[in-house]
Amino acid sequence: AGNALQCTVKHFLSVDLNGSVKVNDKFTFYAIVQNLFDAHAPFDPNTYGGNNYNPAWAASGIIGRSIKAGANFKF
Repeated sequence: AGNALQCTVKHFLSVDLNGSVKVNDKFTFYAIVQNLFDAHAPFDPNTYGGNNYNPAWAASGIIGRSIKAGANFKF
C-alpha cells in the first residue's frame, strides 16, 4: 500500500502581472511579470515520478519569477 501522505499536496498561489501603455496608434510599451511573489510549488512525489514527465515544461512554480518587457510598433 502507498503512503497516504502522497495523496495531498500543499497549496500555493502564483500571481501574474501584465501591463501596457499605448503611446499612440502605432507604438505600445508592455511589461509582464510571471509569478510576481516568486512562489515555489510544493514537492509532489507522485507527479515528479510520473512516466515521461518533465516538470520544467509547464508546471507552475518550477521556474520562479520571470520578467518580460518590450515595445510593439505597427507600420
